[in-house]
Amino acid sequence: MGLLETPAAALAWIGRQGTRAVALSVFAGLALPWLAATAKPAFTPSLFVLLCLAFLRVRMADLRGHVRRPGLVLAVLAWMMIATPLAVDLISEGRRGGVRAIAETCPHYLVLDDSRYDQPDAARYVMTPPLRDLKSQAQLWDRLSRGAIQSIGSDHCGFSLSQRAGIDDFREISPGIPGVETSLLLMHSFGVVPRRITRSDLVRLLCTNPAKIFGLWPQKGDLQTGSDADLVLFDPRPTRVLSAAELHSRAGFSPYEGMTVTGKVHTTICRGQVIYRDGAIVGHRNFGRFVKCRPFDPEMVLR
Repeated sequence: MGLLETPAAALAWIGRQGTRAVALSVFAGLALPWLAATAKPAFTPSLFVLLCLAFLRVRMADLRGHVRRPGLVLAVLAWMMIATPLAVDLISEGRRGGVRAIAETCPHYLVLDDSRYDQPDAARYVMTPPLRDLKSQAQLWDRLSRGAIQSIGSDHCGFSLSQRAGIDDFREISPGIPGVETSLLLMHSFGVVPRRITRSDLVRLLCTNPAKIFGLWPQKGDLQTGSDADLVLFDPRPTRVLSAAELHSRAGFSPYEGMTVTGKVHTTICRGQVIYRDGAIVGHRNFGRFVKCRPFDPEMVLR
């Protein structure tokens, strides 16, 4: 059985090889092509997941039998922007083996696929990691539905099309796409509406868990006494074709333009103040406030 055929086989291999597995994974990772989005194989991120899991498992083994200081907690591994189901499976297997690990993916890996790279406007979709095929996308939705992914991030990058114009070499393109403004809309349209996830899942993935992961909960990510009054008034009924003209990113385009979406944000409230209403930003400049993170409590997300 090959190393990457199943998560159980991969982690069993790590267990047999110990620190040698770490060295081999480093070597394999450095030898693989990852210069740009469309040149990065789908199995490459899984090798890096293996590397991190191997390192932490070896470290955990080193600590066995030693007296640990009160309050000492092993590092939590957080993988962001996961685009492949195998990487999620490896993380899940590690969690079952006692590794404290978190998986995050992004709306673009759940909504877009690698056929975009065959189009004349492929530069719009250069990102790291790159988009994968429809089979991987469906399997990623399956993992999300089963709770194997703990949060959704936007990985927003406001690069404009003018910054990519005339560049034929993807190695010269700054990778990343705009997406923070459309995250809620996309996850509702392609997750909640077809019943892949519930509305409660939507709130947990976009709000509660990210706040917990970044040490901002319960001030952020919750509605309770003492929390900031951060609210989004969202109408789940309207259906329309998404246009970049309705968005507010300085990128000036949207990779989701032309998609049929369901739902509309009417009002956004931050700390009790209306900052967005009916398509217009009505908040004041300098209203933002620095929020200091508290130490991360892995039990909040991993339990």
